[in-house]
Amino acid sequence: MTRLDMSAAELMPRIRTSSIFRYLSDGECLDLVNKGIVTRYEAKERFITEGEESPTFYVVVGGVVNITVHERTGKEVFICAIGEGDVIGEAAIFMNRPRTANAITAEPTILLEFTRDRLLGFLRSNPTAGLKILMIVIHSLLNKLRDANQELAFERKAAYKQSEVDDLINSYFGNQ
Repeated sequence: MTRLDMSAAELMPRIRTSSIFRYLSDGECLDLVNKGIVTRYEAKERFITEGEESPTFYVVVGGVVNITVHERTGKEVFICAIGEGDVIGEAAIFMNRPRTANAITAEPTILLEFTRDRLLGFLRSNPTAGLKILMIVIHSLLNKLRDANQELAFERKAAYKQSEVDDLINSYFGNQ
């Protein structure tokens, strides 16, 4: 990881695609960018580790990040890849809880990092922009929860086939 000294002028066009910045005025966007830290990660660098606590969330300025989790067996499983404009770790804004996944760069990647304290400072001084950001973050988290619920429902549905259960019962008890 290397800290970069990118100007706001360089960052602005790249971050405007992010939902976090899309609805902010130029002044609000500039103010928020100045609260962040720009970092560059080489390919295959882990910057979020499942189980660790951190008050930091990230906006992908450029590059690709793989999200993974560990199964109970310890095997690391790929969940998804995210790219430019996407936000990672936004739950850290609200709570001190262990991370639920790993974030590992798939290629050289530039991130804009925000700590909870810096973001809260921005929210206090820019309440209208803060409301927009919080609405976007909550919407994002609710979408992730919906997706997780759908995945769980699919797994439960796919856990067994009714025909297999019928065959098992019939093999023990016959057709009654």
